[in-house]
Parts: sequence; structure tokens; C-alpha cells
Amino acid sequence: MVSFQVEKTVFTSLWSYLENSLNILCQIYEYHNSLNVNYKDMKSKARGIDRAKLYLTKVVQLDFPTSLNWNEIKKLQNIRNKIVHSYSEVNNNEIQILSNINYFQYLKLYPLNSTSIIEIEELFLECVITIFESFYKGLLDSIKKRDK
Repeated sequence: MVSFQVEKTVFTSLWSYLENSLNILCQIYEYHNSLNVNYKDMKSKARGIDRAKLYLTKVVQLDFPTSLNWNEIKKLQNIRNKIVHSYSEVNNNEIQILSNINYFQYLKLYPLNSTSIIEIEELFLECVITIFESFYKGLLDSIKKRDK
């Protein structure tokens, strides 16, 4: 049975928080270090979390954590984009997104004709929070090293 949309709403809210917190970190470094480059100037090269990562590594010269957590975050980004921009609909021949969905235990696909619909179980949200917490810990460690 297809669940309510609450889990998808919470997931996209968690994602927005991640993206916004990275953008704010960029703004803090820009302001406190009187940098002439804004993270939005990176627009032509990347968007969202990738733009913030590019700014933090190239302009701020932060040792950005790119461990397993970042790889999982990139998978989550792909899933989030499908949920938001394609109304959770996945074509059955989209190998990358299907692989990313299958990576996470608490994501399900409900088949339709030539497509499937992404459904999120409640425990998936706990998994996302754990991934984000671990990422933030690595990011905080990088910030402490840089700003000694």
C-alpha cells in the first residue's frame, strides 16, 4: 500500500536543511574573511550542495569531508531530485536512480506500467538523519582543523 506523503515531506525538509546550512557556512566564511567571491558566483559550475562544496574547497580551502557519507548524500540527492522534480516517478530503465534506491533498505518502489513510484518508510528518515549527523561531524572536524 502506498503511504501518505509525510515521509517525503520530512525527507525534503531534511534535505533543505542540509543545503541551507552549507550555504550559510559559505556566507559565514565570506563575511568573516572578507572574501570577494560569493558562493553564488559558483553558479555556472555547480548548484545546491555541489556549489557549496565547490566554494568551500576552492575558495575557503576547507578540507571538505568526502567519505562514505558524502557518497551516500549524493545518492540521497539523486533520490530527492526524483521525488521533487518527477513526482517520485522512476522509469524502469533508469539504472542509476534504481541502484541508489536499492542501496537504502527503507525505500521501496511500487511498480506501475513502465514506471515505478518511490515510497519512503519511516525508518528511512532515521537513516538519513544518521548520515547527515556523521557528515556534519566530519565537516565540523574540518572546520576546526582549518581555523586553528
